[in-house]
Amino acid sequence: MTNLPRKSGLPREVFKWLHSLNLTFPIHNIRRDFSNGYLTAEILSRYFPAEVEMHMFYTGISTSTKLTNWS
Repeated sequence: MTNLPRKSGLPREVFKWLHSLNLTFPIHNIRRDFSNGYLTAEILSRYFPAEVEMHMFYTGISTSTKLTNWS
């Protein structure tokens, strides 16, 4: 069983689904880990590979990285 982040407010089923995707980075803190948009893009690229190209996204914590990824 995976270690599920506590007090995130997300159902256990969502964490199981996220873990089943074998994402590039493990999820420890849902808000922080998804804040730069990289993991969101990675999930979308699996379902919509023609529309989302991962080489256009960056892993970083700076405000400029986050803005670039989300735009």
